[in-house]
Amino acid sequence: PAGRHGDGAVVRREPSARHGRGLRRVQAGGHRRVLAAAALKANYAISYADAFAAALAQQLQGPVVTGDPEFHKVAALVEILWLPQR
Repeated sequence: PAGRHGDGAVVRREPSARHGRGLRRVQAGGHRRVLAAAALKANYAISYADAFAAALAQQLQGPVVTGDPEFHKVAALVEILWLPQR
């Protein structure tokens, strides 16, 4: 089922064939989230896309799942689940 979450994000639960649990897909949007991402971008040397991902994770109180070392710069602000490096 889809629903609105907070600042205009649309959240959908989709079944996971592997684990049988729902996965979250979020279509991010909203003025407040854009301002939060801009603040992260202004205060940390990260890309705007990474700042947006971190701002979304902060708002949803969830982790960022990544292997991008740029996220070390914001690891104190948001939980990071690190993917293994090749």
